[in-house]
Amino acid sequence: MVLSDRDLVSLAILAIDVRVRDEAWALIDRSDAWIHVELWRQVVSRSTPELAVPVLCLLGLAAWIAGQGTLLVCCLERAVSLDPRYSMTRILQDLHANAVPPSYWDRLKSGIKETMDRVYGDPGGARDGQRDGDCDGH
Repeated sequence: MVLSDRDLVSLAILAIDVRVRDEAWALIDRSDAWIHVELWRQVVSRSTPELAVPVLCLLGLAAWIAGQGTLLVCCLERAVSLDPRYSMTRILQDLHANAVPPSYWDRLKSGIKETMDRVYGDPGGARDGQRDGDCDGH
């Protein structure tokens, strides 16, 4: 997948929105996690420090799902150095610290989708004006 630098930066900017970030992580399946790893790796390479944390978390999550624990740890180290309080970073730290296997993603993902539907409204469209809040309490 080849995206322009402008497209990659646009994705980094979009990922700042917690709802967009949550939608992006809910799209990852174990069967295609490697595609997400490659996408978010490209986005990270074009992200400034101000944009990097959500993107690093998306890359870290995709890496965990793809069975690339070392890449998850690298993403966590960098994300924590930039913003140790970021909610998704804490979730990824818990997954790593508890040695949760990637196979757990299927169960976790269904809970995430249910929470997103509750927080954001129907999957087809958000309730008018509701943009804040996220499924991990951020």
